[in-house]
Amino acid sequence: MKLCSLLIVISMFLGANQKALADLSAGAAQVDITPRKLPVTVNGGFLTNKVRIIADRLHSRAIVISDKKETIAIAVVDSCMIPTHLCDAVKEEVFIKTGISKNRILISATHTHSAPSVMDLCLGTDKDEDYSKFLPGKIAESIIRAHSKLRPAKAGWSVFDGSDYTKPRRWAFWPGTGTDPFGEKTIRANMHPGYQNPNATGETGPTDPWFTLFSLVSETNEPIAVLGNFSMHYFSGHSGISSDYFGRYSKEMSARLGNGCVVALSQGTSGDVWRADYGKPREDSEISIQRYVKELTELSTQSLSTIKYSDKIPISMEERRVEINCRVPDEKRLNWAKEVAKRIKDNIPRSKAEVYARQALYLHENPKVEIVLQAIRFGDFGITTMPNEVYALTGLKLKSWSPLSTVMNIELANGADGYIPPAEQHFLGGYTTWPSVTAGLEIGAEKKITSHLIQMLEDISGKPRKKYTEPVGKYAHAINVLKPSKIWRLGNLEPGKDFEDGVVCHLPGVEGGGFPKMHQSRSANFAGGRINSKFETDDNYSVSLWFRNGLRNDARPVTGYFLSRGEPEIKNAPGDHVGIGGLAGHSGKLILFNGNESNDLLNGKKDLVKGQWYHLVFVRNHKRVKAYINGKEEISGNLDITYSGSDHFFIGGRNDGFANFQGRIDEVAFFDRCLSAVEIAALYETAEIIPVPDTPSLNPNRSLKKVQVPKGYEIELVANEPLVMDPVGIDWSADGSIWVAEMGDYPSGENGVSGRIVKLVDTNGDHLPDKREVLIKKIAFPTGVMSWGRGVIVTSAGRILYAEDLNGDGEADKIEDWFIGFVEDNQQLRVNSLRWGLDGWIYCASGGHHAGFGVNTVITSVKNGKKFKLGSRDFRFRPDGSFEPIAGPSQFGRVRDNDGNWFGVQNANPLWHYVLQDHYHKRNPYIPAPDPRKMLRGKSPKIYSAGKAQKRFHGFDMIGRYTSACGISIYRDHQLFDHSEGTMSAFTCEPFSNLVQRHILTDHGPSYTAERADDGRFDFFASADRWCRPVMSRTAPDGSLWVVDMYRYMIEHPHWLPPNGKQELKPHYYSGQDKGRIFRITKKDHNHVWGSVTKNSPNGILRDLALKESFRNGDKAEWSKKDVLEGLQSKEVSIRRMALKQSEKFPKLATEVANLSSDPDFKVRLQVAYTLGEFENNEAGEALAKIAGKDGSDVFMAAAILSSAIPHYDKLVRTANLSPQIIEGLLKMRERFPKLAEELSISILNSKSNENKWRLLTHASPSIQDRAKNAALNVATDKNKTDSERVGAMALLGKEYVNQLSSLLKSSSSIEIQTAVINQLRKVSSFEKILESWPGFEPRIKDSAENAFLSKEDGTKVLIDGLKEGKINPVELSSSCIERLKNHPNEEIQKQTNEIFSKSNSNNRILVYSKFKPSLSIDGDYEKGKLHFLARCSTCHRLNDIGRDVGPNLKALSDKSPQSLFDAILNPSSSIEPQYLAYNLNHQGETIFGLIQSETSNSLIMKLLDGTTRAVKRSEITSLQGTGKSIMPDGLEAGLSVQDFADLLGFLDKELRLD
Repeated sequence: MKLCSLLIVISMFLGANQKALADLSAGAAQVDITPRKLPVTVNGGFLTNKVRIIADRLHSRAIVISDKKETIAIAVVDSCMIPTHLCDAVKEEVFIKTGISKNRILISATHTHSAPSVMDLCLGTDKDEDYSKFLPGKIAESIIRAHSKLRPAKAGWSVFDGSDYTKPRRWAFWPGTGTDPFGEKTIRANMHPGYQNPNATGETGPTDPWFTLFSLVSETNEPIAVLGNFSMHYFSGHSGISSDYFGRYSKEMSARLGNGCVVALSQGTSGDVWRADYGKPREDSEISIQRYVKELTELSTQSLSTIKYSDKIPISMEERRVEINCRVPDEKRLNWAKEVAKRIKDNIPRSKAEVYARQALYLHENPKVEIVLQAIRFGDFGITTMPNEVYALTGLKLKSWSPLSTVMNIELANGADGYIPPAEQHFLGGYTTWPSVTAGLEIGAEKKITSHLIQMLEDISGKPRKKYTEPVGKYAHAINVLKPSKIWRLGNLEPGKDFEDGVVCHLPGVEGGGFPKMHQSRSANFAGGRINSKFETDDNYSVSLWFRNGLRNDARPVTGYFLSRGEPEIKNAPGDHVGIGGLAGHSGKLILFNGNESNDLLNGKKDLVKGQWYHLVFVRNHKRVKAYINGKEEISGNLDITYSGSDHFFIGGRNDGFANFQGRIDEVAFFDRCLSAVEIAALYETAEIIPVPDTPSLNPNRSLKKVQVPKGYEIELVANEPLVMDPVGIDWSADGSIWVAEMGDYPSGENGVSGRIVKLVDTNGDHLPDKREVLIKKIAFPTGVMSWGRGVIVTSAGRILYAEDLNGDGEADKIEDWFIGFVEDNQQLRVNSLRWGLDGWIYCASGGHHAGFGVNTVITSVKNGKKFKLGSRDFRFRPDGSFEPIAGPSQFGRVRDNDGNWFGVQNANPLWHYVLQDHYHKRNPYIPAPDPRKMLRGKSPKIYSAGKAQKRFHGFDMIGRYTSACGISIYRDHQLFDHSEGTMSAFTCEPFSNLVQRHILTDHGPSYTAERADDGRFDFFASADRWCRPVMSRTAPDGSLWVVDMYRYMIEHPHWLPPNGKQELKPHYYSGQDKGRIFRITKKDHNHVWGSVTKNSPNGILRDLALKESFRNGDKAEWSKKDVLEGLQSKEVSIRRMALKQSEKFPKLATEVANLSSDPDFKVRLQVAYTLGEFENNEAGEALAKIAGKDGSDVFMAAAILSSAIPHYDKLVRTANLSPQIIEGLLKMRERFPKLAEELSISILNSKSNENKWRLLTHASPSIQDRAKNAALNVATDKNKTDSERVGAMALLGKEYVNQLSSLLKSSSSIEIQTAVINQLRKVSSFEKILESWPGFEPRIKDSAENAFLSKEDGTKVLIDGLKEGKINPVELSSSCIERLKNHPNEEIQKQTNEIFSKSNSNNRILVYSKFKPSLSIDGDYEKGKLHFLARCSTCHRLNDIGRDVGPNLKALSDKSPQSLFDAILNPSSSIEPQYLAYNLNHQGETIFGLIQSETSNSLIMKLLDGTTRAVKRSEITSLQGTGKSIMPDGLEAGLSVQDFADLLGFLDKELRLD
């Protein structure tokens, strides 16, 4: 529940013209008034009720305040109503025993409906005789005791906003024809309509939201008493006698304040309010009395802490006894009452008719009543009292008009004289208007009473009353700027003279940034009545207003007219009428109608949702009319003028009274001119309205019910708002508390709310949090937390820090940066996922979403000042400042399993395994490490959601697939699942689709196979609540699975949204920022117990906690030699792998390590291959060779073996059956081992011819290559050999063979052969031969030739010369080639390129746009367009089964319209995602052009235009430079006609169009 507090601290010093009186004194006491005898009669209902159970105790709580001149006593009694004569008896006794004047004593009832009755004729209940004799003495006793405790005191007061805890309970109905107890159809409104009653059209009055506190403390600031006041009728639902929430609140506040402080909560003006919000579903409004009281006491405690106390406060009081007439029955009702009364037995009515018959007879006999009114002043604080049940509006009137700054209104004080509805409420009827002892005063009673009370406040304060005017916000100011002729702001406290019956005042108005805040925006509610406003104008006028319909659209022919121009009550209703269509047509749409005779009607198309505010501007310009909704034109057309010059305008209804409006209207303005569309749009903008989400948020319990989990599992809430808000990461401390990273500033930090680090504490030992402590109140975009001793490690924007509370107040006293310099580009792409490694390091994801992200990132260790080039890799660190980059990046989540295997995630890739360990590959600088990851589920696999597919703004073909994968976890216990050996469960969150998917991982070789778990129709956690945003999953210390739900309307970051998406979702960027949930999934009928924090716990999280604590205490996870030996022999795979790593510091353990080269587990053998590189003896080399011979064909194993190859080269090079990958790696090391490499090369040379032979020989020494060249030439030119073998042989042919090679550049040769020839000519820089053959090249061969030319500067110059000399026509070059020429690093080449292409119009993008613009209006030929796609687009884009997967997925485009495709083709770099930016990598004189796919410690993996990848050693990179442009170049249109372009657009449009 949202808690919004307004704390008002009032100065309490006297004015210059007033003299402070003597010092204050105060005393307080409470006396138990629980009945001694049972059963007792309880009132509060229509009929008599006997109660035999005591649910909780009742009290009279008294406060006495004195300044030695005036002494005032206040008693708040746990009773429903106390009649005046009983109050007077109490006052008499108190006066006799204390001397306190009877007219200085205030006695009020809390209005609990669960207390014994002390009043006759309280509807159908009379007083309990025994209790009525018992109570007065007890009330007197409480006051006398309080008086006896008077001591020096100080006073102060405060106010906070309690609007979440009080709601209107009286609603208007349609049709308003309910029958009252007298048999008359007068009920147009009544109490408690029920939740979302379709016949309820709206609340008939406001609430008084202000919770007021008057506090008294001693001279030493010890609490004495607190008098609270709140307008909420009562809570209800008790099993017996109960003080209701009043007593519970008082008891809990007393306990909080301590020191015997007496707290009394008095009843405010609550006659028409209750706790339930009937406009919402029941489950969204229900709250337990325990939570209700707890939250109010928390707010009260906060509010009290702001008070500044003073003992210099003037006290004064006035009491009036006023005679008021009653509404006595007329002759007809009196006769009815006499007849009904005859049926009453024993004077106990048993029906409503009997109740009100008895009441009518009493009123007939008692036509007048004397009521007691009081006004009290303490400095600038006032109290007014009345003996009535008072509508909240009356309380707001008193507070608005009071001359004192703060006023508390106490109802049911000094008597019980019934409801006093504001006069306009009587027309609506209902229970509070039916004449009785509890509602019998004259219709004007409310006005008389408020008038007396304001006069009394003026008397005791010496100040005049204030006048009320609704504050002016930006919107009202904008209206005034437009100079309206007449305004109806409709914020009135009372109806004006032009108001008809059926219009009520001061309801909440429009909410938006342009309107007054803090409940000051007010409107009128129309329940069948109208306002008749005269406005002189002609046929050119405008009306602006806001309306909020409360009637369902199927209730009547026209849902309702809210604006009308025409003569009153005229036949056929000629005029201008604006309303909402109903059953007669255009249901729920705006309609403009000119009367039954002309019968012309115009309608809009927008659905006007019941209960939502809309801004309307109606404009008539002679016959032309327009209507605007929310600043946009909704209706435009001709509508004949039928109003005959009438100056009558009706607000809230039609001129003849047909289908008058049911709902609220606000801020009506009339203009004697036609407002322009620009003015109207600008006017609406000033309102700063936040649109209502299409799907409302749900309270935690309702949202919980929307979650599906598989059969056999249960889900519950661990925490929800306000305990936790905006959670994105959690971790546990050893003491059971939970650290939470709350990203309240997501997505962009423009909401004025900061991120927070919060500790959730378990105070009752059930391992579920119940207390919130905010360690860091302001931190930018926190992404992760890890408990660390008494504090917490935090990842946030750009840094990793440590925070700790040193003094125990819950707030961080120590905040220190550990590492800085991390990327801060996008809030979704930041360092995160702190996880403890088995090696005593803390691991983190860098947050990048592609390998080139943050490629130049350098991290500074604050503790030691060292700098580390991180790039886009992940990393590990230690608190001492140690830092090491590792393979990456992972986006949001880098986690491990119990065996030490690490896993990552990125948007469309829900899970991958980091097979290779980065630090080992640094050992061999000759071998570039391959991509260390294995993708376990592929790209964008299917998901199985429980809710409806949400609107997408891009990636339309990704509906039902991963697009926001994050928050991964490996299940690290055994309680939830029965896994077989070698399998485990992993989880990936998909917040966009409101789910968490489970994967089954099965051990397979160096990695795993993976598939979706068979969890049924839906994924493991699948919510139908679109606000549910699971962003993290974690195994909990009790073996359950916890799911962290950020709970937001939108989770997408605006950065990735197209313009239309940004515009539509901007109002909702922060919707849900005050919400958040953490769920717990358990196995049904299984007892999940939080175990001990030990290193041998079966729960991985508890083990981590123990290991971290051990590390902090100085145990650096070092193993002894004995530990290692035992570990190497362990039956546990994870222990054997850890032991292998630990063995690397014990050289004499080589034999034991080598023995594991035959280990049955592949992952153990993989670790053996790594570890053997740390040993240099023969035994280690033989073991490595053994693994190479057995497992070397696996790409990951081959990489591990090569990382260990340097000390064991001699053993490896003589091993039989080595895989080509290992042999190639060994040959690449020939510089280090020339003789052994020579031996290996000779053995390859003497082997049988095959593809691998020739490829491997390219890495042999030059002498061996020379010996092989003649044979290679024979193979290369032998048409009977396979293309792959011929291509392999060509790689050996040097410059001396260029003639033979170039002879193969002919169309009779395959594409593969010609491509290989061009590649070889490129290597030997024989670019002239390529140029000579250019005229005969096919398009695909030209692409290869272009890349060859551009790979070296010499080649580029040959290309330029060819263009200059006319050997190549500029239009023959691909757009990619032209773009690279224009952006060539050599400025002279750039200059020559521009000179060549300046002659071509294709270089001028404006002219290009102009030339091809007609293609948008020409029908394209699908088949021809397909050919153009194949020729120009398929080299980079894949569409269905056509093309390469290099560039973006075309089906994932956010806007697939022909115009958008047109723009993207002609200007591809105008909007490009970073992962598709092109790079130039200079590698030993060769330029490699492409995308960065991934990074390792010693290599970059580039993705080339042909779809292949290439690993390049970092040590061989001369330079790496981003182009800043898309890999898709400008100029793709070159050579196309306008019709050709239309054909291409036609093909793409058909392929990409949604069904």
